[in-house]
Amino acid sequence: MGIWIWMAFLTLIAIHPKNYARPILSFKARSTTFYAEFDSSFKGLGVVILTITNQVWTTYRVISIDTPYLLYDNCSYQNTMELTAMVFAVCVIRSLGHSDLGVDLSETVIQHYPGENMKDLAEVIVLLELFFL
Repeated sequence: MGIWIWMAFLTLIAIHPKNYARPILSFKARSTTFYAEFDSSFKGLGVVILTITNQVWTTYRVISIDTPYLLYDNCSYQNTMELTAMVFAVCVIRSLGHSDLGVDLSETVIQHYPGENMKDLAEVIVLLELFFL
């Protein structure tokens, strides 16, 4: 299955390079411009977005959302709420007009997702979000 997806993506790059191709320099690591701390529960989520000003991290935005979901304290939804908070943080940064972001997920993702599979999933979700927003 993975090979088919890879072949389809290469075909899209060949057919529509303006939409799907990226210059090699776009893969260069950027310096981190925002840092998002987040936490969630079954009833809501909170996000603190920090930015660097004069080489000091300062609070940029603080957001909380009460979620209307009836999750009945089912702990299997906890990762979903954490991923939702992370995606929401990037959406807020992008909606404030910031683009070409440098994102560092190391500390936040490791803190919330100690398992290697969840860490990889979280990084993929945010990178896809940055690409498509």
